[in-house]
Amino acid sequence: MNAVVEVAEDEEHHPDIDIRYNKVRLILSTHSKGGLTELDFALAERIDTLAE
Repeated sequence: MNAVVEVAEDEEHHPDIDIRYNKVRLILSTHSKGGLTELDFALAERIDTLAE
């Protein structure tokens, strides 16, 4: 989670993070724009590379 937070901060983006027993759910949207934007897709791409 720390790595995700660092990447989100780099992108100046703040995902909603829901942590449950053995699962983590990230919800990406640009609240100020009312939905998904290119920022969300770029952040998702960077987050995906963290597991590699």
